[in-house]
Amino acid sequence: MKDNDVCEFLIVEKRVLACKFMLQANPGNIIAAPCSLDSSCAAHLDKRYCDVRNRNVKGGIDRKVYLAGPFFNTEQLYVAGKVEDICKKNNVKFFSPRLECFCPPNASRHQRAKTFNMNIEHIEKAEFVFARIDDFDPGTIWEIGYAFAVKVPIFAYTTVPDRGLNLMLVESGVTLVRGWGDIEKFLKGDLSVAKTWEGNIV
Repeated sequence: MKDNDVCEFLIVEKRVLACKFMLQANPGNIIAAPCSLDSSCAAHLDKRYCDVRNRNVKGGIDRKVYLAGPFFNTEQLYVAGKVEDICKKNNVKFFSPRLECFCPPNASRHQRAKTFNMNIEHIEKAEFVFARIDDFDPGTIWEIGYAFAVKVPIFAYTTVPDRGLNLMLVESGVTLVRGWGDIEKFLKGDLSVAKTWEGNIV
């Protein structure tokens, strides 16, 4: 089995997991790429990826999408709010740190610890992480890395033309949703718009 076959298998696996979640919100409205690889390919994967599949199948209907992304200026707040609104419109359950556990710069040590632990808890419980990669926000980068470490699938999105993925995201099996049109399609259930990054790493 070639390396690119492994990458393709991981991407298809992520789509299947997300598809199951989206189907609960939008029955009969899922468009996902079919798997072209034999199921025996799983035997060749690192155990962490097999665990991702098994873990999420057991998750049930109460799992949420974890929305990762910055919300520290007007543009970032607009994007975060619009993604949340699209989720609401399409009955997609989500956890938004912006709404659930915002931590101001002058927060107490207790409040910082509470926010940190709440974010960790909801990443671990998430069906998958939907992360904005624009602005290179350190908190979002950390959330993506932690999600990978605890075997939670990650889909990245961008509102910036020509934005690509860096080496660590590409090698983590992260796929990219580009622009508002595809972001809305993705959150409606069209998982085929999440694309493998084929360009140069950035």
